[in-house]
Amino acid sequence: MDPPLSAPTPIELRPLDLARLTDDDVGALLPLATALRLESRPDDAPPTAASLAGSLAAVAGMQELTVEAVVAWEGDRAVGRALAFVPSGVDNRHLLQLDPQVAPDRRRRGVGRSLLRWALEVARRHDRRLIVGGTGARVPAGDAFALAFGARASLQASLNELDLEEHGSRLFGPDGLVAAWIREGPERAPAYELAWLPRPYEAETLAPFAALKSTMNDAPRGELDVEDRVYTADSLRDMDAYEITAGYEPWTLVARHAASGVYAGFTEMVWHPDNPAIAFQGDTAVVPAHRGHALGKWLKATMLDRLRRERPGVRVVRTGNADSNAAMLAINHALGFRQAEGGTVYQLEVEELAARL
Repeated sequence: MDPPLSAPTPIELRPLDLARLTDDDVGALLPLATALRLESRPDDAPPTAASLAGSLAAVAGMQELTVEAVVAWEGDRAVGRALAFVPSGVDNRHLLQLDPQVAPDRRRRGVGRSLLRWALEVARRHDRRLIVGGTGARVPAGDAFALAFGARASLQASLNELDLEEHGSRLFGPDGLVAAWIREGPERAPAYELAWLPRPYEAETLAPFAALKSTMNDAPRGELDVEDRVYTADSLRDMDAYEITAGYEPWTLVARHAASGVYAGFTEMVWHPDNPAIAFQGDTAVVPAHRGHALGKWLKATMLDRLRRERPGVRVVRTGNADSNAAMLAINHALGFRQAEGGTVYQLEVEELAARL
């Protein structure tokens, strides 16, 4: 005779103080983070206690976001957690960005619903009307969960990957694409030059690079009800503090008009020693007034050339793109980037969530 089924252990939500993480906090969250990494990125190195602590502490230190965190406990096991990012600058003060995660073996047991109830409380406390969050196709439970609570799919985006082992000879040989684009750069854009910006950003670069970074507002946003991001010197200090605290090595390359020194375009990349085979291509943009000179190709090729020389152990470069960003996808596809995972950005009105709950 089978033993009677035991009643599920009640879920308890406890706030997590990201600014005062303890070794016990990190130790409890590490199995959850490991399970989620194995599910979504099985070929990546598993997170370490140090990398997890660094990423959470880095989030806590950001000045233009108010960040709140909660952990869902089943007995003495952390079975879920959520981070709520509340913009506290001059833009998007109607918005809360939510990152909820539930252990794969504890889904459909009310953990996610409990995290959403917490998120609703945070949104109301900060007078926010819209919640935004993303899902990836490798974890289809995320889409089902978002749709069940009335979220609307508002932007299709993808994680794209460049396999440097597969494309190495085509890209990096003497006659490869990277060398060709670097040669063509000054030929097609003779009035421009490239320069590496020291990180952390130096005081004199903060204002001009913040203005350049604002070009990212040209990227497609689909149907998302979000405002342009206002980049400031404080924004850049936030980015520096986050990447350095989290343990990343960041690189920033700019194109500038040689005669005037005006910034015309940029590209970014980060690498983490705890996941040494992966590099992450960040934002790339060219100011509209300076387009038409193939600056994007020159920037991207120069970044990849440095990566190959200084981080030869990197085998994959990852980047995220809106599926409708045709101009950037054309450059990436020429380099060899291919879709590794589709994704969706959802938005959910706070009052709709309240009604569903």
